Amino acid sequence: MNRFTDETLFVVLDALKMQIGELQRGQTLSFQALNPSAIAGRYDGEALTLDSNEFRYRSYKAWNDLAEQLNCRISDLRQVSPPFVEFTFEKLGCSNRALTSLPAKEKYGAESEFARIDRLEEPACLFNYSQALERIQLREGAQVLALGVNRGDELTIFPKIYGADLFQSLRFTGVDHSASAIDEAARRFRAQQFQFFVRDLNELPSLALSKFDLVICLNTLQSPSVNRQKLLRELVQENLKPRCGVILGLPNCSYVGGEIMYGAKSKNYSEPELSLLIKDLAFFKKYLQQHKFKVTITGKYDVLVTGVR
Repeated sequence: MNRFTDETLFVVLDALKMQIGELQRGQTLSFQALNPSAIAGRYDGEALTLDSNEFRYRSYKAWNDLAEQLNCRISDLRQVSPPFVEFTFEKLGCSNRALTSLPAKEKYGAESEFARIDRLEEPACLFNYSQALERIQLREGAQVLALGVNRGDELTIFPKIYGADLFQSLRFTGVDHSASAIDEAARRFRAQQFQFFVRDLNELPSLALSKFDLVICLNTLQSPSVNRQKLLRELVQENLKPRCGVILGLPNCSYVGGEIMYGAKSKNYSEPELSLLIKDLAFFKKYLQQHKFKVTITGKYDVLVTGVR
């Protein structure tokens, strides 16, 4: 078993990469390193001396990040003889794919692999989305449009953000191309203040929607079937009130073995490739600013473009 003391991160990475590369999915590798709990207030890689022995400090976060880079997760952590702790890395497989052979419009439906994921149970996603909603000052009776709403996870925290009284006055319209997901959303939100429609987002004008105070579209605009630039133009010009807000979310992650991993993977790249994400973000920001929105871009696993006019 490896025991790391004062090696540089490059040496540690090189040693683990070689061994983990030989593992199959689900197999594990254990090693020992300085217990981060033994020392506080150090920087990753900072040299220190304990009982005449030389070490380099690394935080739990650093070890977790290293596991992610090696396509692993920390599956076990146990105390050994001070000042060491034993980490166990478990090898993950490939990115999750739908488990069922569903029609294209049910790829994200109620029976898909996607239905097992609740983004608002990911701390970073919940925090950043909550902050985005708090930037939008909704008034009593405001109209909210959720595009790509699926089963409506993004609507569940409105009472907490805006308070029960204001929430009761809001009116929600949800649109998604998955019939099974919309059925689940309709069962979940039975109050008269909610209405849901099965539509492709490219067919949005066919609904003849009214004007809205807030439009939310999370992790849908990246779909190859959606003309996102045209959709944004239609929303701003046809479906938004003069005083309004938008929250547009683009995914910057993938799921592997149930673990959320930073950066959306692209074909022919072993690491996240961000050029398409940056291109879309630049367009959204520029277009919204041209139409008098104050724009902020936040987030980690979901990058949120929040516009307030």
